[in-house]
Amino acid sequence: MIVPTPDEVLQFIVNGGTVRRYHTLPTLMNQSVGEHSANVALFTWHILGPCTAHPIMAALVHDLPEQVFGDIPSPVKKMLNLDEAEQHALTEINLAFALSPAEHWAVRFADALDGLIFALREFNMGNRRFIEVRDNYKNMLERLLDDLYIPKEIRQRANLLYRAAWESYE
Repeated sequence: MIVPTPDEVLQFIVNGGTVRRYHTLPTLMNQSVGEHSANVALFTWHILGPCTAHPIMAALVHDLPEQVFGDIPSPVKKMLNLDEAEQHALTEINLAFALSPAEHWAVRFADALDGLIFALREFNMGNRRFIEVRDNYKNMLERLLDDLYIPKEIRQRANLLYRAAWESYE
């Protein structure tokens, strides 16, 4: 394993937060990875309740590798097996965090929830290109809420945020 220099760590963190999300679609608003990651961390905290720093840190860094790979839509990322490459990039820079299944679920849910909110806002401002994006996030979130292996109280808190997003932005 190559140990990154302090400058490489610094640049990875700073540059990763400035990557523009949804750069493959015309958008009416812009959202950086830094803005998105802050939302994901706060949603994760709300979903899990009091927890260790690991899930919050995982939420804050989960998209930093996009400075290398770009903001690739989830289905394409899965097809190209980039999740593994992104995790490797975080491990190399010492920003990978061990999570329980429930914590990992909460970060995934929070990530998709922020995506749904962005898509709903774009759609409501007239960007019809976000219909499919909105629907994909909606389907993903509903599948996650059906995961009975996740404690009920965590799924309930997540569902309250999901419903609030629809009520606020639909």
